[in-house]
Amino acid sequence: MTDRLLQDILTRADIAAALRDPVLEGQSASALTQMLSGTPVLVYNHAHYAELPDAATVKIEPGTGVHGIRAALRGLVDDPAERARRGERARDYVVTSRSGAMYANALITAGQRALATKPVARLSADVGARLRRLGLAERPVVVDAVTDLAFELFDLA
Repeated sequence: MTDRLLQDILTRADIAAALRDPVLEGQSASALTQMLSGTPVLVYNHAHYAELPDAATVKIEPGTGVHGIRAALRGLVDDPAERARRGERARDYVVTSRSGAMYANALITAGQRALATKPVARLSADVGARLRRLGLAERPVVVDAVTDLAFELFDLA
């Protein structure tokens, strides 16, 4: 199936669902694709789905099961204007926050943060090794004093 065909199908849909339990991924490309089409999406309110905007999705508490799904569906079916608003908000959310460039920038930022911690990790490993060699690693008062000094010297607080 091509991306265009999928978008055509989703554009004709009134409501979409991404009701995964358990959630095994860190983000749902299928939910974002549905949202991008302007289709309101039902999701369980847990894992990364809970981080999606409340105004752009319909969140169902996982423990409510069929009753929660039925109530969410009924709400969207009974209110076409709200269904359209949620679809618009869903599309806006994906367009403004989930572009390829934004994803790449997030990866670059994560990499920069990881690299910035490298000196701190080395310091920690070195201080820990020295304290173990001196037999002081098991003495909380020594570990606390050394840690406090390192935090002051390297502005880690």
